[in-house]
Amino acid sequence: MLRTDRLLLRPLGPDDVADLTSAAVDSLPELLPWMGWAHPDYGVDDAEGWVAFAREMWGIGREFCFGVFLVDGAGSPTYLGNCGLDRVEWSVRCANLGYWIRTSHTGQGYAAEAARAVAIWAFKTHKLHRVEVVVQVGNHRSDRTALRIGARDEGIGRNRVVVRGEARDARVYGLIPGDLDP
Repeated sequence: MLRTDRLLLRPLGPDDVADLTSAAVDSLPELLPWMGWAHPDYGVDDAEGWVAFAREMWGIGREFCFGVFLVDGAGSPTYLGNCGLDRVEWSVRCANLGYWIRTSHTGQGYAAEAARAVAIWAFKTHKLHRVEVVVQVGNHRSDRTALRIGARDEGIGRNRVVVRGEARDARVYGLIPGDLDP
């Protein structure tokens, strides 16, 4: 479990399926261009599958997905989205950092706050040497988030990501431990 000034980050569990489903469905217009997992018929079965997969991957150390929750003192935490590490390459101590925040809560710095917390955790807890943020060309909000956490723009990777079977160019941002002041 991680805490920031405004957020609680923790692994997702079965009790989070309804919130995940609602957030994804509400955010589909913004997610569809960028996220391969998002599709027009996204529903409870998809969210259940993701939570089960995320828990399995966490258990074997291949991916680390945190649910991002707003803690404002007004009751139980509000689910905002996810942030985590995937494509963990233990042999070179490198991983990819990804994030998304439900549309109704974007523009308030939550993605950057969560991403920074996860990057610091990755460097401290897992002794990673490098964290990458790979952003499809044109996803300007995600570009700003990567820069806001201190990642350095390392250029465009041609055909770097595949979304719904289509290869797309992506900007690669790199973070190393010295880029952050934990």
